[in-house]
Amino acid sequence: MDGPPESTSPKPRLGGVRGHPLAFLIALALFAGLTAIAFHGFEIYEDYTHTQHEAQEELRDRAVLLAQQAETRLETIDQIVAAAVFRLSRPAAMTETQSELFERGVAFAPDLFALAHYDRQGRYQGGYSRDGQHRNDCSDCRFFRVHRAEGRDHFLGLAFDDESGRDPRLGISRRIVDSQGQMVGAVVGIVDAERFRHRLIERMGEKIDRAALFDRAGIALVTWQRNDSRPGPDLLSQTARRLAPLGPETGSLRLDPAEGAFASLAPYPLWIGTALDRDRFFASWRSKAQTNVILLVGVLAVLAGLAGLGARQIRVRRRAEQAMRDAVAAQDAAINAVNAKLREETAKRILVDTAFKESELRFHHFMDNLPIGAYIKHPDGRYLYANKRFSEVCELGDQPVRDRTVYDLFSESLAMTATAIDREVLSQRKAISRNVAFRQGERTRHFIACKFPIPLADGSLVIGGASIDTTEQQQALQALHQAQKMEAMGHLTGGIAHDFNNLLTIILGNMEMLIDELGEMPDLAHHANEARLAAKRGRALTQRLLGMFRRHTGSPDDQCEVNSLVASMSDLLRRTLGDAIEVRISVLPRAILVPMEAGLLESVLINLAINARDAMPEGGRLDIAVREPPASTATASDPAPPVLITVADTGQGMDPAVARRAFDPFFTTKSGERGSGLGLTMVHSAVTQAGGDVILESDLGKGTVITLKLPRLEGRSVASDYGLGDAEARLAGRGERILVVEDEPEVRRVAMHMLARLGYQVESVDTGVEALNRLRTAEPAIDLVFSDIVMPGGLDGLALADAIAKDWPGLPVLLASGHSDRLDRMVGERPPVLAKPYDRSTLARQVRERLDQVRLTAKM
Repeated sequence: MDGPPESTSPKPRLGGVRGHPLAFLIALALFAGLTAIAFHGFEIYEDYTHTQHEAQEELRDRAVLLAQQAETRLETIDQIVAAAVFRLSRPAAMTETQSELFERGVAFAPDLFALAHYDRQGRYQGGYSRDGQHRNDCSDCRFFRVHRAEGRDHFLGLAFDDESGRDPRLGISRRIVDSQGQMVGAVVGIVDAERFRHRLIERMGEKIDRAALFDRAGIALVTWQRNDSRPGPDLLSQTARRLAPLGPETGSLRLDPAEGAFASLAPYPLWIGTALDRDRFFASWRSKAQTNVILLVGVLAVLAGLAGLGARQIRVRRRAEQAMRDAVAAQDAAINAVNAKLREETAKRILVDTAFKESELRFHHFMDNLPIGAYIKHPDGRYLYANKRFSEVCELGDQPVRDRTVYDLFSESLAMTATAIDREVLSQRKAISRNVAFRQGERTRHFIACKFPIPLADGSLVIGGASIDTTEQQQALQALHQAQKMEAMGHLTGGIAHDFNNLLTIILGNMEMLIDELGEMPDLAHHANEARLAAKRGRALTQRLLGMFRRHTGSPDDQCEVNSLVASMSDLLRRTLGDAIEVRISVLPRAILVPMEAGLLESVLINLAINARDAMPEGGRLDIAVREPPASTATASDPAPPVLITVADTGQGMDPAVARRAFDPFFTTKSGERGSGLGLTMVHSAVTQAGGDVILESDLGKGTVITLKLPRLEGRSVASDYGLGDAEARLAGRGERILVVEDEPEVRRVAMHMLARLGYQVESVDTGVEALNRLRTAEPAIDLVFSDIVMPGGLDGLALADAIAKDWPGLPVLLASGHSDRLDRMVGERPPVLAKPYDRSTLARQVRERLDQVRLTAKM
């Protein structure tokens, strides 16, 4: 600010005085002396006024400058406190301890003496202090009372009440609240008064004697004094208390230099006051005035000569002062710009640090939840990073992977292979993938290992890698190959079985006709019957092959006699299991039928026996027994007790975890070369499809017992090996007309001859198309169609049955098949299927049941 306008005196006019030259000289001297005294007296007054104005301006400018500087430093501390509150409110986002957090905050702000965290009761929870001390209980501290009683989120002022004459502790505090807005604690930062004073004292200037930071109540928080040895009343504190009711919020308050000048810290309820020592500040002026008066009295002439020079010096001094003020203003502007930049950079640094920590947390969460193992390796082979999945593959548990090598984690051969791939990646600088297999415990694990170079900022390389576990896919692929082989064998077996069963049908039918003709020749009839029984054994062999390869057609007429089948398997099981295993078989003395084809049941028992053999590598005993449940378990709702077939071994047994999964598809405890995991699955599927159940009991080290619970067929007897016998009259035909549809001439002739001997009128055609043409002629009417399933001409037996069900819904159909995999595409209810080769008794029963069933339905 410019000073008062420069004063000028009118120049004396020479030549206007008349008289004696001496009088003129005296008058001139007196005039000059009086003029000089008057002029210099005015200069002394002007200098006093200017000095007082300068003191006011200096006090105000320094107060504003100190306020801005203090505001910047307090704002930095406030940001650190706010950042600590933010971290403590989100503990999941913290990647460092509280001590590290507070220590880093204190190190970042030199003016910060301590940073502490208290819970809602005011108990100390953690922090950092430069002197290593802290308050354990702040429940009654000033900042905590403001947070808890007044509900204020922010506090700035005197933090404690018991300072005992020391520098008051200036504190900045913020509340920590939970998601419901309830206070759960507070973070307080304590200003280091000595550092705060040391950093701001250089801004006081040479003319400021003392300064202080006050709160609204006029209490001095931090004080500066140039000469601490000078005692005296603290005018600033007195003035601050007197002005406290005014409470300036913005701008500055200009007072008399005796009272100082105050500037507000606009965002905070604080202001800074500056003061000077008037005696020292005006001492030079008084000394100068006294000297000038003495000199003016003694040397008026010198004062007159020096008046002009003094005026010029005043002007030069004013210009210098103005230049100095301009320079100070420019410096203040530069300092403000630097402070603003510092605040901006501090805020950016805090945001960048927070974003980096959150990004790192997201990265670790993402990598640890990947279903593949990922890692980073140093070129010397040490692991620098590995995600959770890779640690699980290495079976390390909670142990770290970092700084281990592949030789520490895997076998030497696998480690050498991995090291060779690492060298190849580093030399070729490209990604490389390999299929890797290694033994882990009792099983072989398969992985796709992909490795690639990762360049660093300094030009060096590290190795990144990912391991994809393909063990289950490899097992599934092996099982698929096994299933495909089984399917191919099934197709081959099915084709052979179809043609072989046709041949057996011809042989069996002709043998039965030959036996009828040789009734009076017992010796020849006996040989014919032996041939017929051989044909039946051939049928059982075919059914056994079909059951082994899961190509059974599933006829609803399937049945087998359990006791004879199990007893007949003794030699087969002994040859299959070897001499090291003792086989004991126990059966019931009477015949019992179950609804399962004999070959399929035989395959089930062989599968169970092979599993038992694998569980007894050193030998043992296998017991197979047919039995009935105890009479005490029978109920009125279950009049026909089931049949129980138990297969018990003395092998290794299973633990509960393995036993629970024993029937799961593709689950096996054997190596991939010894088992596909489908054996027990086939057993369970076959038994449940027959309406039964499988019960597994096993103890580790004590063996395994598997019980097949099959329903009993009541009301059926075992088929006789000799003709119709006494049932001929009941099952014989009553003149009904049957249309036989069969493409094989020999099979067709056998079927026609059997039906004719049973008392039916028989017609025959070669194809399904001819059969439909015959049915379209109304006379004579057909009572039943007996058709093969597999026939040429584009219309097989199933398609023929569909067409008959649509156009002649009341006409019964009986199908026959040596083997067919086409039954699943039958539309609607499937007619019964007679398995080839069939004998005359089975054919008679099926035809009679089908005709009687249609006749009974028509009556209803």
